[in-house]
Amino acid sequence: MELQLKVYFAEEKNGTTTRKVKKTYKADTLFLSFGVLEDVFNVLAEVETKAELTQTQLGLIVIKNRSILKTVIKDIFVGISDEEINATNTFDFINLFKDVYLGCLELLSNVQTEKN
Repeated sequence: MELQLKVYFAEEKNGTTTRKVKKTYKADTLFLSFGVLEDVFNVLAEVETKAELTQTQLGLIVIKNRSILKTVIKDIFVGISDEEINATNTFDFINLFKDVYLGCLELLSNVQTEKN
């Protein structure tokens, strides 16, 4: 699973401001540290049925828990700064969190248990 997050900057040209990609952070895999797993599930703990989350509900959860999720983002994209996270597109950030959550579920479903 490849994860990516684009950092934008504002460019003004002929009186019009546009946003352009300044840098793209990429991670080839989701390294599932215990901290990431704990943070992701704590953020979603308040939601009863996660399978039926709308994009709006997910967006509100992400915005409400942005400070916790910044830590998750820094764990996934080593070297990204708070300033760069703040320069991301909100929709990209929400979709990234959705991908991380689904990735956590997928990784956990692949964990095999051993019987002694």
